[in-house]
Amino acid sequence: MNFSASATDVHDPDPTVDCVPPSGSTFPIGETLVTCTATDDADNSSLCTFTVTVDCAFQLPADSNQDGTVNLSDVIHLLLVLFRSDAPSLPCGTAAANLALVDYNNDGGINISDVIYKLAFLFQGGAPPMQGVDSCVIG
Repeated sequence: MNFSASATDVHDPDPTVDCVPPSGSTFPIGETLVTCTATDDADNSSLCTFTVTVDCAFQLPADSNQDGTVNLSDVIHLLLVLFRSDAPSLPCGTAAANLALVDYNNDGGINISDVIYKLAFLFQGGAPPMQGVDSCVIG
């Protein structure tokens, strides 16, 4: 997420502005509070906060654990979701959004065939899984 923050000061024409997390950071799904601090050359400071909200509208297709890459960890994540009662949660809030995110073979369900499809893609190549929320491919 890229953003800009600036400050003005009567006595300092160029106060320093630092934000945490900084512009260009990858924000997780949900709400993240960003805190920006402006400091002038007299060491006076002022604080401002704002919330960045990331929803599931633009997920990386087939990245079920949402770590920003499509790899074997997504297969392991999906296996945990399918077969463990204490499985990690899927990243999107609605069942339909999760289905679109992890239904790798686009058959309308989440099952072992999705795991096989994903493994075949990872180890044999070919067309990548293209479904995902709003069919958005980030690249």
